[in-house]
Amino acid sequence: MKKTLLLALFGLFLAIQPAWAEEIQITKSDKDQESPAISGNNIVWEDKRHGNYDIYLYNIETKKETQITNDSYDQRRPAISGDNIVWEHWGSKACNIYLYNLKTKTKKQITADRTVQENLAISGDNIVWQDWRNGYTDIYLGSRPSN
Repeated sequence: MKKTLLLALFGLFLAIQPAWAEEIQITKSDKDQESPAISGNNIVWEDKRHGNYDIYLYNIETKKETQITNDSYDQRRPAISGDNIVWEHWGSKACNIYLYNLKTKTKKQITADRTVQENLAISGDNIVWQDWRNGYTDIYLGSRPSN
């Protein structure tokens, strides 16, 4: 009986606890902010506040927001791993993948095909994406370029 009562009280305690200790609004714009990703203290997302999508970064620790891209074409679906941010660059005739390194503050083009490379992910030194260069989708793996 004691054990059942303790389990019931513990269950009630868990039921009334919030899922998270705190919620913090990161973006405050009347334009769309989409596709967030997080690695450590860094959050990235695509942001349409200037008319087209650009990539932004927010550091949880410093509470500082930084615009990573500023391009007339859309920069979409960012992913982050450590100090490296990757995203889809939707140019005039293709979608290619770019990488930005937070330490070196350098941007590099990862793919240069005239078709679409999208739905990317990064983990450590590896970047994967869906690629249309053969007329149908394949999955490609690329090693992160050294900086």
